[in-house]
Amino acid sequence: MPVIWTLSEPFGAKDWWPCKQSLNDKIDSIDIIVTCPRDYRDGSNGVLISEVQIGDYKSYHWKSRYPIAAYLVALAVTNYSSYSDYVPLLNGDSLQMLNYVYPENLGEARSGTHELINVIRLYDSLFIQYPFSKEKYGHAQFSWGGGMEHQTMTFVSGFGIDLLAHECAHQWFGDMVTCGSWSDIWLNEGFATYCEGLTNEFLYQSDWYSWKAKEIGYIVSNAGGSVFCNDTTEINRIFDGRLTYAKGAYVLHMLRWVVGDSAFFQGLKYYLTDAAISYGYARTADLQRNMELASGKDLSDFFNQWYYGEGYPSYYTLWNPTDTSVDITIEQTTSHPSVSFFSMPVPVEFTDASHDTIVVLQNTFSGQSFSVNLGFSPTNAVFDPDLWILSAYNTLTNINSESQSVDFIDVYPVPSSNVIGVTCHVSGKNSNNLEIVNMKGERIKIISENIVPNKVNNVSINIEKLPAGIYFIKLADSKTVLMKKFVKQ
Repeated sequence: MPVIWTLSEPFGAKDWWPCKQSLNDKIDSIDIIVTCPRDYRDGSNGVLISEVQIGDYKSYHWKSRYPIAAYLVALAVTNYSSYSDYVPLLNGDSLQMLNYVYPENLGEARSGTHELINVIRLYDSLFIQYPFSKEKYGHAQFSWGGGMEHQTMTFVSGFGIDLLAHECAHQWFGDMVTCGSWSDIWLNEGFATYCEGLTNEFLYQSDWYSWKAKEIGYIVSNAGGSVFCNDTTEINRIFDGRLTYAKGAYVLHMLRWVVGDSAFFQGLKYYLTDAAISYGYARTADLQRNMELASGKDLSDFFNQWYYGEGYPSYYTLWNPTDTSVDITIEQTTSHPSVSFFSMPVPVEFTDASHDTIVVLQNTFSGQSFSVNLGFSPTNAVFDPDLWILSAYNTLTNINSESQSVDFIDVYPVPSSNVIGVTCHVSGKNSNNLEIVNMKGERIKIISENIVPNKVNNVSINIEKLPAGIYFIKLADSKTVLMKKFVKQ
């Protein structure tokens, strides 16, 4: 069966209709009139004003009176089956969700869009009312992989809840408030991806931790890359799944952690209703300004490190329990030289047989020490138990001399391009040296710092001048040889 559909993001609108293709001036209203064979149906933006049969043809007239970016104007035509769901909004209104789907997928579609009702109600409660409530929301199925958030009528290839939740979120973040430059595309895609996460958190709680762990794993699969898009001529860079989508989403998650839930969601309301950008275009500075207004915090360092900067931190945390307290030292290395240190509040959970508490440490430099009165002597510790921080290759070590007797060596982060951290313990009487050796076992470098026996040692090693490749950290004495592989990017 023939099908026609349009997709214009980022630079394709002017290829099929005369328009001002820019990110600085929205169209204030639009009428779309499509004539097609009578067995077909046309889906488009806004409200269907009329459907008129003219012989063997039908003419469809759609009208929208909300401001709209050129790339969000769309139409799709085929032998659609149509049905509507209705979403009760918090203000008592009922929002029509109009769905045009391939007849063979009608059952799947009905199940997916019905599940989306609670997602829209969630967004309605967390953000502001659905921004195009005077018209509609809806879907038109198309044959391109994934989805496209055309204003008031998203085009989707399938009806899984993650896809529907992501595209629906764009009605707030991307359609109502649109990125003012493709370098700020994360304001569209990072938000929509994080809304997938919020859907898991509030509606499918059992999937929330795994969603965060999956996103972290994807982001840290490469040591570098910024959320800021530095090449807006390359479409694959604009829509980079790891940076624009996943890391963009996790920057929002960490921003929520830094400012707190109340300020974060209030800041989103400020952002969406800001007279300078509402139903218009925004830049990252606009989000920062509204989050600072809501939280009262200066977020310059946060955005410089996490938005413009590249990479992520790795934490090496030493803890030493006493009768009623714990002493903690946090050291940090970063995966990319663009950021020498990520300043973050760091959560650590301490437990014993009958107590469980999370302490939040305001970590402002590497090697920082803290002493915390817990009221009990902890026996176990977990770093960032709720995955608030984008980090990887973290270690948490109890340095109580009576609890540490096993020889070991760890290297982090892996891979790395500039600095690695080494933690190790070796029993014996004599101090030892670390060595870097290559795949042939040839010594490349001797590390001058002595490794003190019978205690946990922590060493940072600069590897910037090493050629890219696979190496080993080696720690040896007359009785013991410990080796750990690492990768230099």
